[in-house]
Amino acid sequence: MNRDLGFFIAGLCFGIAAGYFVFRAVLPAESPVAVVASGGAAGPSTIGLDSESQFPPLDESQVLKLEADALASPADPQLAARVGELYMDAGQFAEAVPWLEKAVELGPGDVHVRNHLALSYLNQGNMDGAVASFEHTLVIDPNHPPSLLGLGRIKLYLQQDIDGGLAMWQKLMAVAPSSEEARSVRDELDALKSAHPGS
Repeated sequence: MNRDLGFFIAGLCFGIAAGYFVFRAVLPAESPVAVVASGGAAGPSTIGLDSESQFPPLDESQVLKLEADALASPADPQLAARVGELYMDAGQFAEAVPWLEKAVELGPGDVHVRNHLALSYLNQGNMDGAVASFEHTLVIDPNHPPSLLGLGRIKLYLQQDIDGGLAMWQKLMAVAPSSEEARSVRDELDALKSAHPGS
């Protein structure tokens, strides 16, 4: 990939809404957050600070029931994860993080939950926590598409690590070329090339 394009990507995207673009398409498609994260009908993603109004309201009765179940079965990582994901889907990331951290502690090999924890950290502005969560996921599954996508975006857009970010994306497109994450990367690169002819 052209290095000039890499510099253009970092320079352009670093200034876009404090890196909110990082958060697009990190969640699985079935999650309500993914509708916002993918920049659907509402326009470009602005997931991050003060964004709770973009999310569906929290189902209080459901979360209370799940919290009670999780407290009654404190060794069950899936129950803790479900509580955390309910909060996350409602944009309540401060409440989601402790439950997702507990789920990861109880079930450290669950890459799906680790990915949700990374996204919740990002939405709280905890980039170090997000990086660590993505990196731990890639130790468990070096070819995990959402983590390659998310960590690549952090490197490119927030850390201005051109080589590291592009390496993540190139690996993603090599190991999962037909994945939604790879398609997202190709769309982004095509858009950037259109905005910067000759790269």
